[in-house]
Amino acid sequence: MSERGLRVALLHGVVRKEEKLLLDAFRGFPAIELVAVDDRDLTFSPEARFDFDAVLCRSVSLSRGLYARRLFEAGGLRCFNPARVGEVCGDKLLTSLALERAKVTQPEFRVAFDAWIATDPFENPDAPPGPQAMPEYVPTGLADSRRLDAEADALFTEGHEAAETSDNYVRTTVILASVLFLVGISTHFPLRGVRYGLIAVGGGLLVFAGVLILRLPPPP
Repeated sequence: MSERGLRVALLHGVVRKEEKLLLDAFRGFPAIELVAVDDRDLTFSPEARFDFDAVLCRSVSLSRGLYARRLFEAGGLRCFNPARVGEVCGDKLLTSLALERAKVTQPEFRVAFDAWIATDPFENPDAPPGPQAMPEYVPTGLADSRRLDAEADALFTEGHEAAETSDNYVRTTVILASVLFLVGISTHFPLRGVRYGLIAVGGGLLVFAGVLILRLPPPP
């Protein structure tokens, strides 16, 4: 630790908004000096001595950040997060194995892993990138999600049909009300032909409404 306090290297590539916020936030801690270090400009040598006490890795590049942390740690510096964490988190298989050791529930991948290994992925450039890319890989809960999707589709279809039935019942009610209206106003016309005409139209609508009623499903 220097006379000024703790010096922490902020290892970065592209300086994003988050890195700018970190630099601003650390200015509120006089005992800690945060120094921006671009991982694209780093050079290392066996005799390298570093002018800071710890490293906070914010590299965008997984490989540059990982190799830099390995070299910093070899020089005795403490890194956050350590290189080992970067190795695990940057590899899907290592991540899955770490979660398995920690008893964290995750999708089954044993069968897919065996199938992936059978493709000789370390020698075959055409092999899938990992077990998750194999057709044998079936995420946990996939069957349940498909079943629930099917149930949701069935309920949606049932609801849509029920809405159409409701509309047809309303439409039939309106037609029957029109029949009553036409027959009722026919008595107000002195001309017999007009009365017969209105009654005939009402009778036609009544027959049409009867056909619609016969085609409608019965009430539940």
